[in-house]
Amino acid sequence: MSKSRTRGTDKEIGETKNRRTVICTLSNELVAEVRRFASLYYEGNSDNLVEAALRSYFVRLRKELHTAKMRDSYAAASTEGRKVAADWDSMSTKVWPCVN
Repeated sequence: MSKSRTRGTDKEIGETKNRRTVICTLSNELVAEVRRFASLYYEGNSDNLVEAALRSYFVRLRKELHTAKMRDSYAAASTEGRKVAADWDSMSTKVWPCVN
């Protein structure tokens, strides 16, 4: 990346301490939506809109991953529970006649 000489700093163009410029290609339809919602909610700042949208999407993805892990965990526990119940059930036919 080229260095910025116009500002007299050594920072790369488009970078600050916590932010970096990223170039991506979007469909014309999506660009129009970004501009529309940026003007409605972010005073025309499309960078902030895209950042907020990505953060929101990532929160949703993290929740989906967590939910999937929980489902897998519950399924494994349920399977294990069924095995234990089956073992006890087979033992009960042997034990209950002795108790009676």
